[in-house]
Amino acid sequence: MEGIVPKISRFANSQTAIKDSDFSSNSPYHIELERLSRSEWVPARTGGKATNKWFYERTRGQYLDEKTKRTSPSDLKKYDIEYPKRQKFSKTDLAKYEMSWWQRPFDVSKGAENNFKIFTKEMSTDKAEVNRIYYQRLIAKAILFKEIDRIVMKRSLGGYKANMVSYLLSWLSYKTNKRLNLDSIWESQNISEAVYSMIEQMIDVVWTHINSPSKAGMNIGEWCKKQECWLTLKDKFIDITSISEEIKNDVNYIEKDLVGQELSPQEMKIIEEASKIKAEIWFSIAKWAKDHNKFTPFDRKLAYNLGVLANRKSNLSPKQAKNALRILKASEEEGFNIR
Repeated sequence: MEGIVPKISRFANSQTAIKDSDFSSNSPYHIELERLSRSEWVPARTGGKATNKWFYERTRGQYLDEKTKRTSPSDLKKYDIEYPKRQKFSKTDLAKYEMSWWQRPFDVSKGAENNFKIFTKEMSTDKAEVNRIYYQRLIAKAILFKEIDRIVMKRSLGGYKANMVSYLLSWLSYKTNKRLNLDSIWESQNISEAVYSMIEQMIDVVWTHINSPSKAGMNIGEWCKKQECWLTLKDKFIDITSISEEIKNDVNYIEKDLVGQELSPQEMKIIEEASKIKAEIWFSIAKWAKDHNKFTPFDRKLAYNLGVLANRKSNLSPKQAKNALRILKASEEEGFNIR
């Protein structure tokens, strides 16, 4: 029934505008998110009793529907305290938070419904269950997104706020290698002064960038939808040492792209081995490869980037670690002296 009823609605309805996001409400992913949002209390800032939660609106209008069930003034007041309106978020909001964190601002810029379609397709490949840690870190991303939105709004830049917010969150995710301490944001239900200041610094760079498209005269909104816009922004320099205390560097903290995904012992071993390689070695490999025309331009660039990550003491993803060991082995086979 859960599968067929939405399909009947989708193909039979021709009178009322129904959005694609309305048809995914009954997936296990969204049902579990709803359950967690009704059971996970927000940590009390004063250390006292928790009083409120975030409200995940799995179906359109659900927040108000639930509210109308409260008939007495006291029940309405309790509802407003337990589920503050500012802590309500929808499926399309969720997709914006996640896709921005996954460093896909060009997809977010395509609009809420289009971005949601892409997000749903990405999530369809993952069968893992949503757990409490995933939910809490999702809320941390929501807090980040909303705070960035508020900061950008205060700057009164004159347009493209939605694009700016997504690009800023994506860039923060990229520059911290997805190691920003989301658990701390969940616990405090706010961002730190250091992260706030970092976002302020990033705004000028991102604003200048999106207003300088690769082709003169290109519409800014269309430029933001292009992957090139993101690729030419992400490696621009900005000093993030001011938020080093906000970045988790232990190997056990790895923010997952996919819900509930865990690292295998083999992946942990590869990451540990690759993390032992010093930055100087990577920079030497990159220079040696360029001087002797070894490897592809991609691998030469990757070797250099691995040196940058080693300098930052950033944790590697399983894919980065696997490529690191591959390049190291190929370098030794081609005559590079690691000693």
